[in-house]
Amino acid sequence: MRKPILSIVSVAAIIVAALAINSCNKQDELKQTNINKNDEARIVFQKVTKFIDKVKYIKENPDFKSGEEVSVDSALWYLNAGFNFEMSAPDNVYNAFYVDSSLVLLPVGQEGLVHFNDIMTAYSLIEDTMNMILSDAPFDEKDKKFTFIEVKSVDNSNILLKNTTIIGEKGIDPGSDYPPFEEGNNWIYGNNLGKCDDPTLYYDAGDTLRDIINSRRPIYIHDEGHIVIYSNPVTITHINGNHIAFYNGTNTNNYNFLLFYVNENNCPPENPDCLDDYWYCLEYDELNNYYYSTSEAIYDVIPNSQQYWPEAYEKTFMHLDTLYGHNYQINQKEHRVHDIKYIHYAKRHVYDPGE
Repeated sequence: MRKPILSIVSVAAIIVAALAINSCNKQDELKQTNINKNDEARIVFQKVTKFIDKVKYIKENPDFKSGEEVSVDSALWYLNAGFNFEMSAPDNVYNAFYVDSSLVLLPVGQEGLVHFNDIMTAYSLIEDTMNMILSDAPFDEKDKKFTFIEVKSVDNSNILLKNTTIIGEKGIDPGSDYPPFEEGNNWIYGNNLGKCDDPTLYYDAGDTLRDIINSRRPIYIHDEGHIVIYSNPVTITHINGNHIAFYNGTNTNNYNFLLFYVNENNCPPENPDCLDDYWYCLEYDELNNYYYSTSEAIYDVIPNSQQYWPEAYEKTFMHLDTLYGHNYQINQKEHRVHDIKYIHYAKRHVYDPGE
């Protein structure tokens, strides 16, 4: 759901995940091969803190002209790492989310370089927008979870940056793992078709799975004194549910891929119209299966499949924007699939100053 709400060009979406809260759960058992060595993390820490010090100095001395220029890639790196180190809390516990985006112009010189003072101007505009987004989020206890800054478009003299900020409603860690869907919590497959016993709800199984996956993102706990920095965020779009990387070796129709996937070929002879009835309503035990298998795809498969998703390789899952279902035809047979429309990853650095 998108709406203009800011003076800067903006887009808004509310993602309220009131169904579950973050916990140390089965995702903790899945691979997270994205922790850099301490010497690499130290270099990142030094770069980020130096950038933030420059930002603070220019804020206090607005007439100062730096004269420094950096590449567009460096400008993006500094903006993303700086914002998320200084202003975000991605590893806190949240149980609901509000997402909003804005657009900011960043001037670029003839040689493709960006003046540091222009980076500072963009930084201030994005910071103001982030604070407005935080204020607009419909939660009492809230914090900035993460910010993604990426290039939207480029012309001869400007780069249009898109800033997406995720606000989280603060939650409480429930402790041990438990299946998120309880008996009776059954949802219809299909866009905004509601619950099985209440089709009037403007929500569906994909929305519910997305919300719970986001709210149950693992809490990363480190020894006291360790510093965590996230950099190089990426957004991957349109990951199909029947991608070969998600095939789990079974042939039981809706369980033969990690993401939800059924097809008309596998309907039993006694029920050739199976896609229209007992797979139409996804019951709570099926949804629990999809929750765990989709989590496996997000935490284990995607960031460890360099041949398919090199941009996410050895990065950490940050946020799932959209998980949606659709029907399509293959060889004149109907298929139903849950696809990932937008998902975000980032590089995670853990620095131990005492090492």
